[in-house]
Amino acid sequence: VTPSSTTTYTVTATDLNLCSTTAATTITVNPLPVSSISVTSSSICNGTSTTLTATGGSNYLWSSGANTPTITVSPSALTIYNVTVTDANLCSATATQSIVVNQNPVPSVSPSALTVCAGFNSVLTASGGNLYVWSTTETTSSITVNPFVTTTYAVTATDLNGCTASATSVITVAASIAVSTAVVDETCFGGATGAVNITVVGGQAPLVYHWSNGAATQNISSVAAGNYQITVTDNLGCAGSASAVISEPPQLVITETHSNVLCNGGNTGSVTVSANGGVPGYSFIWNDGNTSLARNNLSAGNYQVIVTDNNACTASNNIAITQPAQLAANETHVNVLCN
Repeated sequence: VTPSSTTTYTVTATDLNLCSTTAATTITVNPLPVSSISVTSSSICNGTSTTLTATGGSNYLWSSGANTPTITVSPSALTIYNVTVTDANLCSATATQSIVVNQNPVPSVSPSALTVCAGFNSVLTASGGNLYVWSTTETTSSITVNPFVTTTYAVTATDLNGCTASATSVITVAASIAVSTAVVDETCFGGATGAVNITVVGGQAPLVYHWSNGAATQNISSVAAGNYQITVTDNLGCAGSASAVISEPPQLVITETHSNVLCNGGNTGSVTVSANGGVPGYSFIWNDGNTSLARNNLSAGNYQVIVTDNNACTASNNIAITQPAQLAANETHVNVLCN
């Protein structure tokens, strides 16, 4: 018998003598358990989990093989979970729960990698999601960054299902350009023999040079004394600069005192010279080959002296020794009138 409710069954037994007796038995039909499944979330993101809890019985057997009332699952695709619930009367019932798995977004950042100069602005743009949160805490799809050191920027993208994924962009800050100078000073005052040679460390070739005097070469030469600035720009637009001062010695000057000849045709003239400026270590030579600083017993005439300093710079002076006009006597006389 398969009663659907509690039923009493009676039987009458009769033997060959036609004697009979009656017996009865009651079949009790227990109600089936009421099984159910509660779930923390029936729609999850790939890589996350959800918890299913079955009720209605004392023993549980899940389609996953678990035998506890509560299971935590993390399927990678749509999955249907069944649980068989058994009560104390060994009656059982089944419940079913579907878990929908949403695929995560695939965000990207453009550019994903970039090399820039320190402090330069770069625009990073994220795509592949509906909402964005950057490691800078900004929440727009595009951000502007200006790092001074190499920095990795991360963005978390969220789609319409609430699923998230991350992407990064590495902004590499190029090494700064260091410019050092080596100066060649002027040898002589007012000359144009100075030079500035530079050494550049860092920067991405090719390098471009710009001097304050308009030169576009790495080094400058044959220039006068003064202040010079150099700016070096590399292929990324990064720049480094330096300045240099080309010095020169003070102007080489001859000082002289002289005495003129006292009498016409005499040789009482004299001259004394000295030098200052330039680089000390002076030597003198006159146009007549004399090398003295003081000249005596000079007759009238033009004398030129050239001074040379320790750098072989020269200066000259022309000195005129004069004399008075020739002394002449004039006379008048009256002859004797009578012998």
